[in-house]
Amino acid sequence: VLLGVVVAPFLLLGPAYEPGLTNTPGTAVALLCLGLLINRWWLWAGVAMGLLLFVKVLAFPVVVLCALVLLAFPSLRRGLVRVALGLLVAVVAVLVVMAALGWLPGYLTMLQRNRSYSGEVMVFLGFEDSPRGHLAKFVEDWALPERLAGLALMVILLVCVVWLVARRGRTSDESRLIVAWLAATTIGVVGMLAVSYAWGHHAQALSLVGIVAIVALAQVVEPLRSRLLGWLLILAAALAISGWPSPTSLIDSYKARWQAFPAEMDAVDEALPEATLLNTVPAKTFTFARLGSNDDPGFLGQVREGAVLACPEFHAYGFSPIETFTGLYECIDTVDVVVKTKSFDVLNNGAVAPLVQPILDRVRSDFDCLDLKGRELCIRKGF
Repeated sequence: VLLGVVVAPFLLLGPAYEPGLTNTPGTAVALLCLGLLINRWWLWAGVAMGLLLFVKVLAFPVVVLCALVLLAFPSLRRGLVRVALGLLVAVVAVLVVMAALGWLPGYLTMLQRNRSYSGEVMVFLGFEDSPRGHLAKFVEDWALPERLAGLALMVILLVCVVWLVARRGRTSDESRLIVAWLAATTIGVVGMLAVSYAWGHHAQALSLVGIVAIVALAQVVEPLRSRLLGWLLILAAALAISGWPSPTSLIDSYKARWQAFPAEMDAVDEALPEATLLNTVPAKTFTFARLGSNDDPGFLGQVREGAVLACPEFHAYGFSPIETFTGLYECIDTVDVVVKTKSFDVLNNGAVAPLVQPILDRVRSDFDCLDLKGRELCIRKGF
């Protein structure tokens, strides 16, 4: 109860946490995989691993590495065949469903674009698009509290290894496996950051290592005569590896998150100017494009029936590839309506201005535009 209900959520909601992003469910499913493995639910562990591939693809190799660690344990390695079977069944089932629904090409394109996006961001920010560049950005973003948290993780790993050596022959396979998983998840998550780190919230992947570390530490403190002392040691270790500089900063951060929550929920239901503008189009059915960035908390959910998004790439940034802008330039030639935000106009002042200006020129020449709260509704002339 202490580990699952108190410590794990606490570490998941550390300084790098941002709601709605994929690290949280990825870590949750990864923990489910490890729990099923150590309890010898082999088939279901494989199924969970297969699902993890589609929940958080970067966490998948980390769990595969943990599964391969079972090869070092004769009493556990036989289960890997069933794990592989469950994994195969889950992956094939999801791919078949995606193919039947016509989603598979888009999914594969998304994976490729997500990888290229990571590289584009690194170059835009002045780093190499390489493992060394990603890790350099990661180290640069880490303040002193996070660095101390990383040091505390290494201390816990060392304590657990020393404990295993001191109790040689007197520990179960499960206890040794958990300590091995601590080393494996550390290596795997560092590798995960080396290929993908770009923004601060990506560091939340470390919460998987932190939770496994606390589970491993629980093996060490379990023999203590005073259970209360063991609980206190676990809680102190959790605070040390959480990344919070102090209990006060933790409390202040949660207060700020709590106070911001109602406004964020209201924003989801807020009538967005883009959707309001589209509702004024007199035609019952029409196609449209949107030129902007990701400043739309609920845009597509508010678009009226009959309005069809014809240009799916409606998030453009200063680090977006040339293909994004050339695709938009070609696509707007096929639509009836264009919704444009100020964030797209701002791009015309940066490095991608040569790509943005032709799009703006085409909108001005082919459409009649109406401005509302920094958004423009542009209807094709003669439509």
